[in-house]
Amino acid sequence: MTEDNIDALLVRIWRYQRYVPPVRGDEQLGLLYVATYASVCGYRVSVLNHQDLTYRKIFDSVVEKGARVVGFYCDHENMSAVCNVSRFLKKDLPDIITVVGGPQATSAKSTVLSRGNFDVLVYGEGEYSFAELLDYFIKGKGMLKDILGICYQERNGYMTTSVRNSITDLDVLPIPDRSLNPSRQISNGSEFIISGRGCPYHCAFCAEGTSLSDKYRYRSAESVLEEIDLLLETRNPRYILFMDDTFIANPPRIFKICKGLKKRLKSGIDFRWYCEARVDILCKYPELLLAMKEAGLMRIQIGIESGNQHILDAYRKGISVDQIKTALGAIVDADIPSVVGNFIIGGAYETPETIDITKRFAMELFDIAPGRFDFSTTLLTPYPGTQISSYPEKFGIKLLDPECLLGEGDEYCFIETEHLNKWQILDARDSFVRNCYDKMNELLKNKKIPQHLIKEHILLYHQYNMMTKWFELYSHFHHIQSYFGLLLNSDYAVLESIPDKELAD
Repeated sequence: MTEDNIDALLVRIWRYQRYVPPVRGDEQLGLLYVATYASVCGYRVSVLNHQDLTYRKIFDSVVEKGARVVGFYCDHENMSAVCNVSRFLKKDLPDIITVVGGPQATSAKSTVLSRGNFDVLVYGEGEYSFAELLDYFIKGKGMLKDILGICYQERNGYMTTSVRNSITDLDVLPIPDRSLNPSRQISNGSEFIISGRGCPYHCAFCAEGTSLSDKYRYRSAESVLEEIDLLLETRNPRYILFMDDTFIANPPRIFKICKGLKKRLKSGIDFRWYCEARVDILCKYPELLLAMKEAGLMRIQIGIESGNQHILDAYRKGISVDQIKTALGAIVDADIPSVVGNFIIGGAYETPETIDITKRFAMELFDIAPGRFDFSTTLLTPYPGTQISSYPEKFGIKLLDPECLLGEGDEYCFIETEHLNKWQILDARDSFVRNCYDKMNELLKNKKIPQHLIKEHILLYHQYNMMTKWFELYSHFHHIQSYFGLLLNSDYAVLESIPDKELAD
């Protein structure tokens, strides 16, 4: 083994090749956590995570680096590709050890194992289990049957070991070593952080609240700020994305984080950030929004899902339609320039009438926050292990593909309802998206959007790498881009903004 050789290669395969705006180019932090912990334990590990991965590139990396173990991150979107690559590797390199982990490996063990011919599957959190697997495969230490949280091949099938308890104190884990991913050594201006794991809520469509790690755990404010300082020092990001599903679930912790971020902004470090939030918490703690805005928050995402209260109740969201409107009003009052609301089209008890209600509700939200409210839509995916997947009849749903094998991601329709077939759901989703864009164009045409917001969205893209649907809309109008482009240059200003005593200058 040469000095350049490694013990393990951890791979994230994208579901398909696509253009990803510079604001994204996601780093797979789960793999980095696993790789970093294994590295601290003395193993040489590398992460392979970029968009144009092919089987040949993965094969060449394994051979060139002399990796003895190859681990794959598997979610619903890339499961087919991951399983195919594992089978090919086992055929071409019979001595290679293949390991799989990730959300799909945890929720659909038997399907993933049978399709991918993996040697070992890690379910639940992977840091400790993977390090112990390397002890076994690299050093010959211990027995597979004694490693918690894994499934492995035996002569007569697969053996599943006992569940490994979730890591309760996340501060004990080392901060992800981003140098272990050689394909992303130069920052694109955006960096990602995970500050908590699990979820205290139990939405019927979400795998997070039904997973082995559903107990919500979070890193201390000090630990989060330490990672931010490291990123600011080594990567100099302009835009930081907190990827937690429940970032604001513990408001006192968020106030501490905001205090630290505000201190760093005041010192002259220029960055902005994004997070996800629940509307019920925003309604209960409206002062939280002001603290986050002062600390650099520029974009926030809220789960709306539907404009129908009975559908929200079926999803066990624990929120009301009125809370959504109240929270959006508070976001406007806090002057946060961008808020993304996600809608599920074609979900529980969906009918043409419920979809029309959701459309009208979305239009109302655009009017509450013109120039701020952004939207995203997904089709309902019955992820294995969720309430919707286990009891579809309780949600007025028929599963067309119970294991979700025929499509990838939230762009594929796996279900139908009593009143809508698959093609009607797809058409309804397209109609909803068109209505939203038409509404945005109407607001712009009728001059309902404050000029300072237009300028801010253009600034957010050019200065902070943050792309919103409003910026995409403005980019189609040359006169808007040229006018506000001049205002971003310090040599230009709007006449009305110049004090009379300075006009002569």
